[in-house]
Amino acid sequence: MKNFSVSIAVLALILNIFGGMSALGGVYLIALKSGVDFFGWGDARSVGYLLFCVGLCLVCAGIVLAKYSRK
Repeated sequence: MKNFSVSIAVLALILNIFGGMSALGGVYLIALKSGVDFFGWGDARSVGYLLFCVGLCLVCAGIVLAKYSRK
């Protein structure tokens, strides 16, 4: 059971790191790159909102997994 708890904790840490980087990247795109075409995917501001929201969801999932691994 302890190995399972450690693996969940590592997954939670990875989700928090990637979610935080994604959210900060989204804020960067929203604030500084509005009106720029982002690799043909559309306006960078729209992609920034997507990255920001997905990043926050990943951070929340990481927090829930961290709480679960502590039990």
